[in-house]
Amino acid sequence: HLMAWTGPTKPCRIVLPKLNVHHHHLNYHHQNPPFLPLRSQSFFEPPAKLQHRPTVANASPSPSSPPPSSSSSSLTSWTSRLASYKPNGRLVVIMFIAGALLGPFLDNYHGQFDTLRYSKGAFELQMQGMSILKSAYWVPFLFGVAGVLISQLYDLFDKVLDTEMTKRKPTPWKILYGISAFAAQYYLSGYLDKMGIDTPVIHLTLAVLALVGFRYFDGSIAGFVTSLATAVGGPAIEIALINLAQA
Repeated sequence: HLMAWTGPTKPCRIVLPKLNVHHHHLNYHHQNPPFLPLRSQSFFEPPAKLQHRPTVANASPSPSSPPPSSSSSSLTSWTSRLASYKPNGRLVVIMFIAGALLGPFLDNYHGQFDTLRYSKGAFELQMQGMSILKSAYWVPFLFGVAGVLISQLYDLFDKVLDTEMTKRKPTPWKILYGISAFAAQYYLSGYLDKMGIDTPVIHLTLAVLALVGFRYFDGSIAGFVTSLATAVGGPAIEIALINLAQA
């Protein structure tokens, strides 16, 4: 037995195996459990050298297959979502009914302030000699179609642009506040025109209110794209209808 010191006060015992030689063969007998496994090859021979293998981090990618960029992957994702989009039939029916019911009351603001007048199909409802509704018979259909188109654009862009779910499904109170704010803008557009305010001032006022309302009630990219499409497509459709009615 040998004694080896690993520190000032901590001895360590090293036990060596007892060696007996008979006919040039080595036999190992241990009085105590060994510290090393008794395998002749690993005991007497040095371990084989490990071959160096490059890790994944060090391996250079093949120049023939570069990784896809984030922009191309996003474009591919948008394209696949657009190709797999299917219109929501239930949403079409609900939004047509909602637009057809709300449209005449919004259009009434412009009728009461003489902002517009219909040459064909106009009607007026009165109660005790007071006008309560001025519009046209085909207005509910037009607003119903507008509700369907705008809602489908929202549904499409929400899925393609992956709008977060909290913005897709606002609370019922927030929906009512948004409709009320839009109705107030509709009323204000007729009122400012009735008061003789210059058209650029009316446009600027309504544009600022629209941006504030969008920021508070929506704020999504899908909503912004839909708003731009409505701002361009809405007046274009109205101009076409006016020219068609006068033809």
